[in-house]
Amino acid sequence: MKKRKKKKSINARKKMLIVTSLLVIIVLVIALIYFSVKPKEFDTNITLNFKDRTKDSLEFKHEDFYTVGWIQVQGTNIDIPVINGFDYGEDGISDYAWRSSEYDTDETREVINGHNIINVSSTPIREMSMLNYFEGLMAFTYHDFAQDNLYISYTKEGVEEIYKIYAIGFYDYAGDSNRSMSNPEQIKEYIASVRDNSIYDYDVDVDENDELITIKTCTRYFGAFEKQLFVIDARKVREDEKIEKYKVEKSKNFDMLAEGAATENG
Repeated sequence: MKKRKKKKSINARKKMLIVTSLLVIIVLVIALIYFSVKPKEFDTNITLNFKDRTKDSLEFKHEDFYTVGWIQVQGTNIDIPVINGFDYGEDGISDYAWRSSEYDTDETREVINGHNIINVSSTPIREMSMLNYFEGLMAFTYHDFAQDNLYISYTKEGVEEIYKIYAIGFYDYAGDSNRSMSNPEQIKEYIASVRDNSIYDYDVDVDENDELITIKTCTRYFGAFEKQLFVIDARKVREDEKIEKYKVEKSKNFDMLAEGAATENG
């Protein structure tokens, strides 16, 4: 009788051990599946290496135009004064960026232009040491570049302001986002239109109360005879807002962009 009870006790322990082992295995398998499927946390760390141009923005003098400010674009070698007018230079090429004069100074958006002399094809150069003026902007047609470079530095009257990019797009000269914005409804309409036309969806909140900047250059991205503008829109970093990395996803326009370039290049 005692032997039977002992056997039953041993069998019960074996069953418990087996059940416990199975439960441990199941938990481990579930954990393995969860951590292998779980997306990696988005790394928001970012380093800005803009030069201090507060002094330069105050001291730079042009013989014909006053200096509006100084602009730098993350990831590029764009580091150039902005003047209030177009300097034709010896070859009709301005050595500076220039602010569009058709906009009222009391608007919440400034439009800044710069040349693109050589970086005009559907496969833009990314090596910044080869580029001058605003040619470096074309590197933003590459998604990985756009993901890593999100900020613009604009220094005016000795004060540096940082702007977050929220839209990038192509425009023809007839509708190149040149529009005056004198009331909140026009500003909201503008923001919505450039975001809808953007080749990327930026995880950035922007509204009619933000200070905006538009920077643009010419391009032949879609072919030698297809003169267009490449336009980047950004808004000033808000008070108490962190400087950090944010998500940039390809929009519905990105694939159309690649198809258009391929078509133009035969």
